[in-house]
Amino acid sequence: MFFFFFHQTVSLVLIIVGTIGNLLSILVMSRRNMRSSNAAVYLITLAIADTGALNLGLLPLFLFEVDGTRIMTFSGPICKTNLWVTRVTVAISAWILVAFTIERFLSVYFPHRLKVICTHRSSIIVVICIVLVIFAQHSHILYMFGVRTVIYNNMSVQINCTMVSDDYLIFFKYINPWIDLCLNCFLPTIIVVVCNICIATRVLLRRRNMQQITNNTASMHQSSSVTDRQDNQSRLTIMLFTVTMVFLITTAPVRVLFLFADWLRQQGDAFQLLVRPGIIMLKYVNNSINFFLYCLTGSKFRNELQNMFR
Repeated sequence: MFFFFFHQTVSLVLIIVGTIGNLLSILVMSRRNMRSSNAAVYLITLAIADTGALNLGLLPLFLFEVDGTRIMTFSGPICKTNLWVTRVTVAISAWILVAFTIERFLSVYFPHRLKVICTHRSSIIVVICIVLVIFAQHSHILYMFGVRTVIYNNMSVQINCTMVSDDYLIFFKYINPWIDLCLNCFLPTIIVVVCNICIATRVLLRRRNMQQITNNTASMHQSSSVTDRQDNQSRLTIMLFTVTMVFLITTAPVRVLFLFADWLRQQGDAFQLLVRPGIIMLKYVNNSINFFLYCLTGSKFRNELQNMFR
């Protein structure tokens, strides 16, 4: 009983705190000093995806735990939308972070060509392409879930919010999890980790070189502006690294959960009551804490947040 109460409380806190935090992130990133940056394009999209995950993914789970209300069984469209959103939002978050990481990689290795390669318009186009591709990748949910009539005890019974064919059941349970794991977990993880290692290496080398340059008093004034610019790059890199690592750590377990769902169901009530809800909750923690990560690691974000409330 205590665990259910604790789970409900945590769910409600994540929904409220996460939604408010994501809305604040959108407002801060939309301010005049922030919205012209490419980072704002990616982080606003990420906040929108996180808000959708909390209110269309976690909220139905919370309502079911509180009074048994199953929103997914209200109608076919609601069922499809819920399943679709919960999968789409995670994939969008993953690839938005990949795109942001690649842009930071380009800014570190090709700083003089950044304004040509990575413009504000190109960032918007990249985000739109990511969203459209992921929508298409998961579109099968929208037309393969619905009402299905089955024979039970010589009677026709309609089951809402289920897979409409046995072939699709096999695909959804045994094939789609591997596709999703490879495209939206393994591949983004590899790209993000490799790029972050390259970025960190380059930033450290540049910082070491700048320390050597500043030892020459004749070039002190010239190097100060370069140092300030590199400090800004370093802070943004730290923020990006923190957000991406938290995302990978909090979302990887739920991928494994879906992948081995049948085997995990056989592990007894303890797993179903404790481990499984905890893994799912961990995914929604990621959707709730990015605002706090920005405040913790982004000085410019903190300053804009303070200015917004003055």
